[in-house]
Amino acid sequence: MESYKIEETVYLHIKGIGLDTDFNLGNITILKATESNLKNRPAEKLLKRRKEDYFGQVLNKNMENDFWGAALSEYKVVAEPQRAFERAKDETRRALEILRFASKSIYPIDDDIRIGLEDEQSYSSKVAFIVSDKRISLKKDSEGTFKSFEINSEVKKKLEEIGVFVLSDILKKKNATDYEEALLRAVHWFSSALLQSELENAFLSMIIALETLFTAKDRDPIATTIAEGVALLLSEELETRKKIKKAVKYYYGMRNGISHGGKENVMESEYFRLMDIVRSIIMKLTERINDFSDRISFLDWIEDLKLR
Repeated sequence: MESYKIEETVYLHIKGIGLDTDFNLGNITILKATESNLKNRPAEKLLKRRKEDYFGQVLNKNMENDFWGAALSEYKVVAEPQRAFERAKDETRRALEILRFASKSIYPIDDDIRIGLEDEQSYSSKVAFIVSDKRISLKKDSEGTFKSFEINSEVKKKLEEIGVFVLSDILKKKNATDYEEALLRAVHWFSSALLQSELENAFLSMIIALETLFTAKDRDPIATTIAEGVALLLSEELETRKKIKKAVKYYYGMRNGISHGGKENVMESEYFRLMDIVRSIIMKLTERINDFSDRISFLDWIEDLKLR
């Protein structure tokens, strides 16, 4: 592997994104597959591929189905093709986790925004036919249709305000700090929640996102510690802090009930409220990226806030 000297460029089809402007996110470039965009890129060679031979015909058919007009990730790496493909998928997924997180600030929190590679989630509604002696009915697995994440110059400004490009810069680092890695893990679990088909699993993923931020390494998560940390960060008003702490402790109790085999039923309103809390916390902590080098110094700062 170390002796391999050829740079490969991998293009992957991203579902759920509409865009009119290219941009870099982490170690990938996201662009729209048009002839003008592909000029002066390695993908320009695809435009010149002869269509007469068998491979050319197969390539052309696949490009028509999965390439032209689509959002693509472009990733460059010195590696043999299979390894380059695996690395491209990993880097694209990490970048798209940040976009999923951002989507809940750009769109209403209950909107069904689906962003990802084709194997990550369903991008079509499934239909069931229900038959009885008296009638035949049809049921879809989701109400309405999901939305694409439309990215233009105005949305890019909002992405910057949310802290997307700060998180993007962390992905580019070879040696991120412990605090930065914790932020990315929280974003990962936030994103994982959005991919879940069961509400209880999504709820658990959101709780884990909080745990990655407010629990020191090698320690068990403590509901009160997490709830107090969240409350201190999200408000300066005592009564509001009390309400936030009470809500987070309640959600943490639900988490224990679900994970220990209980029959906790999660309401959508509870899940969306928890999602909003986690989203706000990640944004707050992204703003303080230069204040802490590790979670210990961050958690010490939280303890100092309690004594003021």
